[in-house]
Amino acid sequence: LKYSPYCSVILVRKKHIARRLRRLFPWPGSIKRMNNPFAKKDTTSSDSTQTEARLKDEITYGVPEVSDLSQKWKVRIKELEAELDKLRSENSRLRREVAELKDQNEMIQKQLNRKNEQSQTLLDELTELHKQLESSESAYEKLECQQRDQDQENKQLSYEIKVLSQQKSKLEAEMREMEELRAITENKLHQLQNRYDAYMEQCKTERQRFEEKLSNERKQSDQLMAQLVEARKGNEQQSLQNRRHSQLINKQRDAELEELRKQIEEMLRANKHQLDLVEKNETALAEQRKTTSDLQALVAKLEGDKAELQHWKEHGAASLTTTVSYLEQRLHAKEEALAVSEFQVHVLNDQLRHEAKERREILEQAKDEKARINSKYRHKIRLLESRTRAIMARARSHRNLLYRRLIYMVATRTQLKRQLSEKTKRIDQQKHFVWKDSSLCGNGDRELIKRQSILDQDDKEIQTEKWVVAQRNFSSTALGIEAEAKYEALRQELDASRNALDQLLQLLDNYIDRNIRSAVSEKSQSAKGEAHEIPIASATDEIRKRFMDFRQISSQIRRHVLHPPDETCVHPAKCATVMFPIW
Repeated sequence: LKYSPYCSVILVRKKHIARRLRRLFPWPGSIKRMNNPFAKKDTTSSDSTQTEARLKDEITYGVPEVSDLSQKWKVRIKELEAELDKLRSENSRLRREVAELKDQNEMIQKQLNRKNEQSQTLLDELTELHKQLESSESAYEKLECQQRDQDQENKQLSYEIKVLSQQKSKLEAEMREMEELRAITENKLHQLQNRYDAYMEQCKTERQRFEEKLSNERKQSDQLMAQLVEARKGNEQQSLQNRRHSQLINKQRDAELEELRKQIEEMLRANKHQLDLVEKNETALAEQRKTTSDLQALVAKLEGDKAELQHWKEHGAASLTTTVSYLEQRLHAKEEALAVSEFQVHVLNDQLRHEAKERREILEQAKDEKARINSKYRHKIRLLESRTRAIMARARSHRNLLYRRLIYMVATRTQLKRQLSEKTKRIDQQKHFVWKDSSLCGNGDRELIKRQSILDQDDKEIQTEKWVVAQRNFSSTALGIEAEAKYEALRQELDASRNALDQLLQLLDNYIDRNIRSAVSEKSQSAKGEAHEIPIASATDEIRKRFMDFRQISSQIRRHVLHPPDETCVHPAKCATVMFPIW
């Protein structure tokens, strides 16, 4: 209601409706006491016609604003209902987005559990390799013991020197073969080491790129927070300007009302000698006064409803602050998740380095041991090489999974930013247009009209924030149900006020007819008493002219306020210019 074009008129003139009804709209039952121009013919006929013309202008231009008020409330109700539907659809869409985010979080948690299981399996395999190496060391010690026993036997059995020399030649051939095998294995190990070093350098470069991306995203988030703070400051300045503008408008309207009151007092002083004659038929006006009291009660009720709407507006602002805090918490949670992922990457890199160190130590020990191991352990060496290849393949797959997860998280973050920008653009486009119904009862055609702003607002961020404030007033479903109930009660009260005004106009029409009949009878009696004949048709026409102004007022009120629901409503701007030209 703050930016509606009709709210200012209702706020300033709500205290003067009853006063204008009492002063400017004379009681129809008191017209009998007016001077009868046909009883005595004097020279003051021109003065009476002038005063009657003034009274006519005063009554036609002083019709109360109840009709315009009902039209404004109905148009505003339709606008608020359309906004309520939009807000409900927006709320359902946001709930769907929250469910999708929860599903994504569960998927990420499952991936982390899988990666932990894979790391545990790798650790188990490393422990098995350590056990196998220990078993090989024990076998090597046993071989050394056997060789010592053989030396002792060689000392004792000198007669078997020839056999031992033959065995020595055989052993030398086997040693040559072992040396060749050792050279081949060393070449393979050098190749594996070079590949591992290249892989570590590639990991370092990719890690640096990822850190640069994270720093850029953090800078962008800091810029967005700074822009939000600037937008809030601009919103506060705009609210101060709006308050000053409303104060100036209220002062101008108070001055106009003071001038209007002075004019009305002058007109009332001029017509005081005629209004003193309107006091005989007070019994007939009891029902009309009752209806006016009902109208005053209705005005008071509308003021109470306005206070309730202001309370709802404050509640909506509070709900907006809660939603902003919730979004900030979500942003912090996302940043914490990214930090946790970075820490996991660092931990995995440390584990890989530690595994590389252990692998180098194992390779050095293997180099020392392979010179001493016989041909019996060739099969075990091949098994160890195949297992190292499997470990390297698993490490590569683990690295690929990690980078896929990081790419997925970055993609989801960019998608969320894109959705947020599209939402702000859509809100900015929808701010300048609103659905409006062509009829008061909601049966007409709906069309988009452009919203008129009080002040020029150049800052788009301030506009979007104000529009978000207006939308969050009815964000929750409970508030939407309460708003529907309130608007239904308000519509029923407006229908009751319309019926009361219809009864008042019916009483006015009946009273005008009764006054016409009584005036015609008095005219005929006075004509008989003066002993000259006047045609009845001309007498009734002259009497009816005096009451046609009241007929026009009642028909005008019926046309602008009490038209049936099937007919289209007159344009509010035209109604205001026709019925209230003073304002």
